Amino acid sequence: MKFGRKQINNPTPASINFWVRVWTVSAGIILTSMEYIPFHTVSGVFESTMKWFLGMTIALANGLAPLFGAEVKTDTVPVDKVTAIEEEK
Repeated sequence: MKFGRKQINNPTPASINFWVRVWTVSAGIILTSMEYIPFHTVSGVFESTMKWFLGMTIALANGLAPLFGAEVKTDTVPVDKVTAIEEEK
C-alpha cells in the first residue's frame, strides 16, 4: 500500500475502505443524534465544536481514502475478492 496523489487511479485497499466506512457511519450517527445525547448540554461551545470535529473528520476520511493505493499485479480478480463493481451500460 502506498499513499499519495499518484495512487488515486489505483484501487483503495479494503481495510482502508472498511475503517473509513465504520468511522463515517459512527460519526454520522453521533452527529445526527447530538440533540438527544445528554452529555453535550453542558456548553453550547462544546456542541458546536463536536459537530465541527465530527463533520470535518467525516469529510477528511472520505477525501483521504482514495490517496491510499494498492498495487495490482494481475489483470484479473477472482469474483469472491470483488467488493465493488461498475455495471456495464
